[in-house]
Amino acid sequence: MKQSILVVALYTALVTNIIAQSPTPAPSPAKPPTDYDLQWGVKIPMRDKIELNATLYLPKTPDGSSSKTPVIFTLTPYISDTYHVRGAYFASHGYVFALVDVRGRGNSSGEFEPFANEPRDGHDVVEWLAKQPFCDGKVAMWGGSYAGFDQWATAKEFP
Repeated sequence: MKQSILVVALYTALVTNIIAQSPTPAPSPAKPPTDYDLQWGVKIPMRDKIELNATLYLPKTPDGSSSKTPVIFTLTPYISDTYHVRGAYFASHGYVFALVDVRGRGNSSGEFEPFANEPRDGHDVVEWLAKQPFCDGKVAMWGGSYAGFDQWATAKEFP
């Protein structure tokens, strides 16, 4: 009998201790903006006077204004408008998103030479985006496959 009472008491103490140590839920983050501005046909100048075509997704604040945020971009040969859903996702979560056609594809000028110009062009895109009024100076890249290569190629240029 004493043993049963002791087991119940220890069990109760253990459960009470576990409940007391349960983490309190973190406060919910601020609701991300659901509205964004879309800018088509934005031309980004390269150092050799070629212009790359971009589509920009710019998030709005709850009062409808724009704010400085980090920019995420992808440099793609697959025609930038194919990533509309991804651009809308990032913008609706508070990031500027830029879909950029590589040289010679989509509405970008120049000649398409796979993997040849992406290092310098990616560097120039990073530098251009970082200086825009909507950017807080932080720029990241997103994408896989060809766009994944473009991230490595850009990084080796140390933008």
